[in-house]
Amino acid sequence: MTMNTGKRKGEVLNLKRENVDTKNGFILLDKTKNGERREAPINPTLAATLGTIIRRLDVPYVFYNPLTGKPYDNVKKSFDAAVRRASLVGFDQVGRGGFEPPTN
Repeated sequence: MTMNTGKRKGEVLNLKRENVDTKNGFILLDKTKNGERREAPINPTLAATLGTIIRRLDVPYVFYNPLTGKPYDNVKKSFDAAVRRASLVGFDQVGRGGFEPPTN
């Protein structure tokens, strides 16, 4: 999602369903790092991804731990596992969803 919106990891992990407007095709962020309200368009790839996420009525977050109902606070282990499963070489997670080769 960070690659499709340019949003920071923390903005994505704390995203609430009420801030996702699939009808009009944008995501609204009220709490940003610099305190400004921002919008991001939802492209077709992101719309398809959002359509596959199971929604729990008792959980306001888009991305959440199904055991606790709370938003994830770290996705590094999952990201690293996905990179290994995809047999990608030289990829490391960085800020706004971009990738850069590891420094070691």
